[in-house]
Formats: sequence, C-alpha cells, structure tokens
Amino acid sequence: MPVNTESFVPFHISTINNVSKSSEGQWTYLRINFHTPSVGKTGSLLFPDHKDPNAIFIKELTLKNQDRRGDANHLSVCEKKIKELIKKAKVADQEEDD
Repeated sequence: MPVNTESFVPFHISTINNVSKSSEGQWTYLRINFHTPSVGKTGSLLFPDHKDPNAIFIKELTLKNQDRRGDANHLSVCEKKIKELIKKAKVADQEEDD
C-alpha cells in the first residue's frame, strides 16, 4: 500500500516523550522522540487497540537545518517552545486529575 508523503499528520503534545537539539558542523538537528506502545510493558499513556496489523507508530523524528541566514537559534527556539508546551500539558493533566 503506497504511503502519502504529502500530507500533514497532527499529533498531541503529550505524545512527545522528549526533544533534544544537537549541532554538527554547519548543521543543527532537532530530534523528537515519541511515546510508543511497548509490548508487555505498562506506561502512563494508554494506546488504543489497533485491529490493523499494518498500523505504524513513529518512534522518532529528526529535523535537520542548515544555518544560511546567520540565525543558528531557530531550532533552539523550536526546542524551547516544544519543551514549554510539554510542561503546560503536564500541568494541565495534573490539574485535571486533582
């Protein structure tokens, strides 16, 4: 079955496990690790049962950026905003539980 690579796939901020930024030469990388279902393990996230044996989960996503404008902080800003959103989502979940 062909995969449509030209469409956006939305995901909630709570599906992100962690995010990190690294630099190598002229390239900056932003790595996003997602929560994934683990066989035989229990976690804080509940994943729906999937009947489709071809279901795919994304474990990680790496974005690569080359600084061409002198703005080496672009992915740093993205990393900071994602981490802030993760914190806000955790606080909102905690308040909802209380």
